[in-house]
Amino acid sequence: MNKNNLSSFNAKMNNFSGLIDVVKKFGTAYNPSNTNLSLTALETFLTEGRLANKRVNDAETVYLNAATRRSNLFKDQNQILSRILAILQSEGVDKNLYHDLNQVVKQIKGYSKKQSAPAVIGEPQPNKHTGAYLTLEKRAEDFLQVISFLEMIPNYQPNNTELEITALKAYQLEMEQINDVVATSENALSNERHKRDLLFYNEENGIIVVGRQVKAYIRGSFGRTSSEHLQVIPFKFINRAS
Repeated sequence: MNKNNLSSFNAKMNNFSGLIDVVKKFGTAYNPSNTNLSLTALETFLTEGRLANKRVNDAETVYLNAATRRSNLFKDQNQILSRILAILQSEGVDKNLYHDLNQVVKQIKGYSKKQSAPAVIGEPQPNKHTGAYLTLEKRAEDFLQVISFLEMIPNYQPNNTELEITALKAYQLEMEQINDVVATSENALSNERHKRDLLFYNEENGIIVVGRQVKAYIRGSFGRTSSEHLQVIPFKFINRAS
């Protein structure tokens, strides 16, 4: 979002602040009957709007940080799965068991059929061979199946500690936990955005409506061609971004 564009919330607040600064110059001549348009009310709206913007920005930072941590955690999953299959091949595991496990691995990797993968900011992107792309929640869940298969194979004894059953279980749990963190932070971000939108776009006393009403009051009180009205014309109060 372009911070210099009036569609940005920070720009909207700067615009609203500028309107208040102009209104203050009018002194006692500015005396609307609508209490929402009083200087005290306007400054309260300004404070609440800035706080709402900050809460959204803070929530967005938490979400993006969590999404980045999840991306970094999941990016090694396919390689781990490939290494597990290679070790099983080297140990001459039962072909039927290997086939069943390989089907689960293919499902996690998304090789079952061709389908465009969703583009999500902060999430790992599938390569050009990816088909039915699973959600990261499902990939963590299906990884448990892989572990269950491995637990049924007595001769699965890798020399690499990161591929041992205990390590794989810890990795799977970590994936589930970061999925929960991302979901929680995404919900928190959505809630903060909703509350901010209500503050800005409420049709009765939202900041955008109040800004327009201030301009209408000045136009009616001082006249369309007055110097007072000419000073507030530049302040535009645009609704939602197109």
